[in-house]
Amino acid sequence: MMQRLPPVGWGLIMVAMGWGAIAPTAQANGRILEIRGAGATVIRRDQRRQQATVGTVIQPGDVVLPRQRARVTVQCRNADGTYTHGSRTQTFGLADVCPNHVRRNAQAGRGEDDFLLFLENRFEYASQVQEDNPVLRWEVIPGAATYQVQVWDCGRAVYNCTDVLWAAAVAGTAIAYSGAPLVPGRNYELRVLGEPGAESDEAFLMLRRLEAAQAEALSQSLAALEAESLLDGEAQQLAVAEQLLAVAAPDTLPPEGVGLVWAAIAALEPVAPESETPYRHRLLGDLYLQAGLLTKAQQAYEQTMELTTGGADRASRAAAQVGLANIAAAQGDLQAAALWLRQAHISYLLFDDAARAAQVKDWLTQLEALSG
Repeated sequence: MMQRLPPVGWGLIMVAMGWGAIAPTAQANGRILEIRGAGATVIRRDQRRQQATVGTVIQPGDVVLPRQRARVTVQCRNADGTYTHGSRTQTFGLADVCPNHVRRNAQAGRGEDDFLLFLENRFEYASQVQEDNPVLRWEVIPGAATYQVQVWDCGRAVYNCTDVLWAAAVAGTAIAYSGAPLVPGRNYELRVLGEPGAESDEAFLMLRRLEAAQAEALSQSLAALEAESLLDGEAQQLAVAEQLLAVAAPDTLPPEGVGLVWAAIAALEPVAPESETPYRHRLLGDLYLQAGLLTKAQQAYEQTMELTTGGADRASRAAAQVGLANIAAAQGDLQAAALWLRQAHISYLLFDDAARAAQVKDWLTQLEALSG
């Protein structure tokens, strides 16, 4: 977690922009979870051809072309909120594997203005939780030997945390919360102060206990996923993480708008060391970043960069470069942020994603104006 400085009225600004970090998972029409064999190509509705990789979002009108009968498996979000998985070894469209898909604006990546939030020190680190007593995690605060940890009760509001619900002292960067059970549908704030002689102020992370009905629906969905035999190993854990994030409410303030970030991290971490799938590491980097674990986020993005050397999965490479720019901006290193944005701009151009390239170019222009 990092320091936050929420100005008066900032919540209204964020509502107007729409909150995008991590939440795009919940808006996806269908996402490729696994490709077995020689690979595949996606032909978009505008006739652009792109390499299909794990993590690629499939939208209505797209066509997927498996090569040499490669098996492509897609996770479908249905209109009733359930999830199904379908595989094909021959040419297919979204309706072939996801006949009951949710037709929404699918966005692969972060929110439209997240970089600017990091640049202005206004990004809200957050996670929803589903346990009464979750394990709390935070970033190392330079110079701190111990930490004073507090959980504040914020009710159903944001930035209105009035009562300390629980407090503890700890030497490490994680502790199991042992206060009164967190109430479904209620917001909380984790505050961590480094002691003694820490070089920075308090760190903050917003929390929200998942609504009871959502938790029950998620439990049933995950049980159905576990009973499936279609997905194996890494793809299974990725499917779990995607569902944990999909509880986020689109275009909603954090923490309600981000999903079960900590739980998704826990699902992905055990298989990450052996994974050679760029999207998995990129997604893990996004999750660490959302939770304010910047050191771990940087490591995950760097692993994504290593796995995408040579042109493999340019979408994940570009997203990782944006993630590294976000980290640099959060740390006040504007020179490094500009460097990563320039690289991301080139990557999106090579990926033939003009909209994303233009977005990154706009961020770069604003950054350069700020730094003089």
